[in-house]
Amino acid sequence: MIDLHGSGGNANTQRLSRFLTNSIIVAPQGYESQWNIVKENSKAPDVAFIGELITKLAGIKQANMEELTVLGTSNGAGLISRLLIEMKNPRNMKRVIPMVSCMVEQQYNTNSFWMPANQDNTGENIFDNSVVPDSPGPEVIYFHGTEDKTIPYVGGPGLGLSFLGAQTTTFLYAKAFGYAGAQIADNAGTVVETGVTKYEYSGTSKVTHYKMLDMSHNAFDAKYKTFIESFLKTTIEG
Repeated sequence: MIDLHGSGGNANTQRLSRFLTNSIIVAPQGYESQWNIVKENSKAPDVAFIGELITKLAGIKQANMEELTVLGTSNGAGLISRLLIEMKNPRNMKRVIPMVSCMVEQQYNTNSFWMPANQDNTGENIFDNSVVPDSPGPEVIYFHGTEDKTIPYVGGPGLGLSFLGAQTTTFLYAKAFGYAGAQIADNAGTVVETGVTKYEYSGTSKVTHYKMLDMSHNAFDAKYKTFIESFLKTTIEG
C-alpha cells in the first residue's frame, strides 16, 4: 500500500494503519511537502520516483506486488492522475484510489491527454506533449465530496488552477481505459447508502466514482469516515 499525502502533508504510515492492519504501508515524502503536478514548490520528478519506488518494493519478500494499491489525497490524488496518464505499462499497480481531487485542464483539453515534454521545468510545468494513456490501467476508485471548497466537485477555479470536476474526470479515466459508452448522468448513479452515490464504468479497466454528499475536502471527513475506512479495508484486505 502506497499512501500519498496532500499538499503540506508529511509521510505518515499511521494514517492508514489504524484500519489497514494486514498491509505493508509505505508513505513516501514529497519534496517541499508537495507532489509536482503543475506549479507546486516541488519540481521533483515524482512520476519517475513512484515508478522507482514500486520497483524497490518488489524486492521486499513479504510484499505481494499483485495486490499493490496506491492511494492519494488532494495533491497526492493529483499525482495519481499523472501516473495514470504518463506511466507506461506495466505500471504494476492493481488499483489506485484518488481522493478529493480531480484532473486539471492542463492534463486534458482539446480532446487529448497531455503531459510535460520537459520533466525538468524550474517553473510551472508546461503540459505540451499529447499522450494516449497506456491501457489497460489499474482499477480506479475515486472519492470526492460535493461540499469541497478547495477543489470544487463540479470543477472550475481552485488553488490557482482550473479543475475539470469529479464526474468529468471519472468519465475521462474510463474512456482512457476502454469504456466506449456515454458519460453517466449525475442523476443516474446508484445510491449505496444515504449520501453516497456510485458511478461505475466497465472498460478494459474498472473505474468507479463515489460522490459523497456534503463531504468537505477532508478525505476522512467525520460524516463518512466509518464508511470510507470500512470500504477501504474490505476492498484492499478482503
